[in-house]
Amino acid sequence: MARPAGTPQPRPRPAVASGNRQKIYGYVLPELHEKARMAAYSAGMSIGAYLERLIAADELDSDGRPLWARTETESRELPLAM
Repeated sequence: MARPAGTPQPRPRPAVASGNRQKIYGYVLPELHEKARMAAYSAGMSIGAYLERLIAADELDSDGRPLWARTETESRELPLAM
C-alpha cells in the first residue's frame, strides 16, 4: 500500500512529477534543511507539502513583494541617531 500524498517519505527517493505541480530547485544551508525536514515530519507532511503551505501563507504587498522583505529604499536608509 502506498503512503498518502503529502506525508513524509521514510527514505529519500527520486522526485516524480505528479498532477499539476511544478518542481522548485534551490539550495539551503544544512541546518535550515534539517529544520524544514523536522517541521514537515512533525506536521505529518512531506517537505514539498510544507513548502507549499509556507508559500501560500506568505503575505504580499500591492507590488507582490513579501511583507517581510525590505524595499530597495528601506535597505539604503540609515537609522537616525538620537
